[in-house]
Amino acid sequence: MITAISCRNPLIVLLLFLIVPGAFGQLLQVTSPPSGLSYYPLFQEGQTYTITLSADPSVSNVLVTTQPPLPAAQPTGDPLTFTLTLPTNISPGIYNISAAGGTASGDVEAAPVLIDVERADLPVSLSIQPPSVQLNGVGDQAPLSIWGTFNDGTTLFLSNSSSLNLSLGNRSVATATSQQWITGNGLPPIAPATVIAAGVGTATITVSMGQKNTLVSAILSVTVTQPPTGPAPAITSVSTTTGTPGVTSVTVNGSNFGSAQGSGYIELGNMSATSISSWTPTQIVATVPLGSMPGVVEVKQNGLASNDIPFTTVVPSITGLSTTSGVTGTPVTISGANFGATQGNGSVMFNRAAATPTNWTPGSIIAPVPAAATTGNIVVLVNGSPSNAVGFIATPTIANVQPPSGVVGAAITINGSNFGSAQSTSTLTFNGVSATPTSWGTGAIGTTVPTGASTGPVVVTVNGVASNGSAFTVTQPPSITGLSTSSGPVGSPVTISGTNFGATQGSSTVAFNGTQATNVTGWTAGAVNVTVPTGATTGSVVVTVGGVASNGVQFTVLPTPNIKSLSPTSGKVGAAVTISGTNFGSTQGSSTLTFNGTKATSFTSWSASTIKVKVPSGATTGNVVVTVNGAASNGVKFTVN
Repeated sequence: MITAISCRNPLIVLLLFLIVPGAFGQLLQVTSPPSGLSYYPLFQEGQTYTITLSADPSVSNVLVTTQPPLPAAQPTGDPLTFTLTLPTNISPGIYNISAAGGTASGDVEAAPVLIDVERADLPVSLSIQPPSVQLNGVGDQAPLSIWGTFNDGTTLFLSNSSSLNLSLGNRSVATATSQQWITGNGLPPIAPATVIAAGVGTATITVSMGQKNTLVSAILSVTVTQPPTGPAPAITSVSTTTGTPGVTSVTVNGSNFGSAQGSGYIELGNMSATSISSWTPTQIVATVPLGSMPGVVEVKQNGLASNDIPFTTVVPSITGLSTTSGVTGTPVTISGANFGATQGNGSVMFNRAAATPTNWTPGSIIAPVPAAATTGNIVVLVNGSPSNAVGFIATPTIANVQPPSGVVGAAITINGSNFGSAQSTSTLTFNGVSATPTSWGTGAIGTTVPTGASTGPVVVTVNGVASNGSAFTVTQPPSITGLSTSSGPVGSPVTISGTNFGATQGSSTVAFNGTQATNVTGWTAGAVNVTVPTGATTGSVVVTVGGVASNGVQFTVLPTPNIKSLSPTSGKVGAAVTISGTNFGSTQGSSTLTFNGTKATSFTSWSASTIKVKVPSGATTGNVVVTVNGAASNGVKFTVN
């Protein structure tokens, strides 16, 4: 039979194992995370880690043991491989992981491996309770109760975090220790943040997390006096030994409490009370502080501490969920105790995502799965005290993929819920082919169709949970096979033949050497009718569909004819007229010249800059226009006498 050893102080656990001869050997070991390093392996809350073991063939029924409040490690298909998913509501610090199994000769256990569990994000604020400490005489010490509030609303105890930095103002008065790394000393100590008196006087200690622009800090005031004299406070009775943080008022009776609080304090649970309504030499009335966990009732005055009375804080407890998985909006009934008659400042967190409860009673909460939820743990917080964590699978859901089809490389947006605020270890696939996201948010993911993708479902997998599949059609890129003409002036019509242009234009475009055409007269999957746009220059014609460009086909933009003058500007039918200008072409070819719409037929000469012609029969007063390669010149007035 395997006997579980449970202890919240990993140092004590280590000592236990060290004094039991033969407790460990080579029969069973934790191989990952490794031991014997000069640092503790860093584990981040909210992430899943693989725990691997090595075992002699004689060992069976192997399991991984974790130090509370770490959750249980889950088995996999490999009997020596387990997964550990850390919740986001546990206090950062050093914890141990071990393993146990059985042999024909008895139980065996693996030497524990210590890990450093930390949050990935920094708190938005830090607080120290109490904000000032009085120590009495050199060597006197007190633990630092440091709390951090995070963006998701979670408040955590941080005194054991290795990310905590302590800056001392006057080392001759007080020093402090913490879990932070100490250069040259190898591993940090396994002890909470503590302030220690070094001499008489006052000093400040700055507690911080982060660096430079991300620094969050709080200041503790320390006063060290000479060792106290006189009778110590004595507690004779308390009105209750059980209380709800932030709610229950406790009356403490006794003696030697002091005529006023002064530098004294009263501890209710594991925190000092900050809301004290009355303090007399024989009685103190105070409210259980927010966030307090089970501990003691203790009064300290003039550096002398009273006797301790055990005190239990009433914290929320989850006993069950109506469902352990669901999509956004799924109502989840959370059963338990000590939730409070109304929500008040309580909250429900789905793995860091705050829910909006629709019903709240002392033993039951109904909360729909929030859109930002991801697979992890549900935690109820009441008056700053977190409940136990219960696993919940938040199923990622794809609502639609826009557009629903596209070529490889096309920009795509996947809309839905429960994707998580960042990608982390989550994945995105197009019919099984992995895609690289360009953006990732709770309800939308941006990406491009990956190389090798084929028509099939788009699937988002978050924390190992796959979404529904949303159909996506991978189309072929557009391709130009030919142009109806390889040259022409601005305004001339061009038919572009090819494939995969799409049934309609939609957001697709045609460009002449980078100048987008605005006059598209026809669009089918195999042909596009367009006119050469103003500003076009000689270069490639390109069709772009779904953000993907076709091959380019050379097109020469011919200059537009321009009339500068007529000589003369009036005359009879049959009169000779000289038209001067530019871009008429070296020969007439198919070019034309009209007098107010009547085509001239009698030309004596035609060059790029000069045309000599006779006024045609039927001509009337109006504009003379030269048309070259389908492009008309400006019009210049000619009067027919």
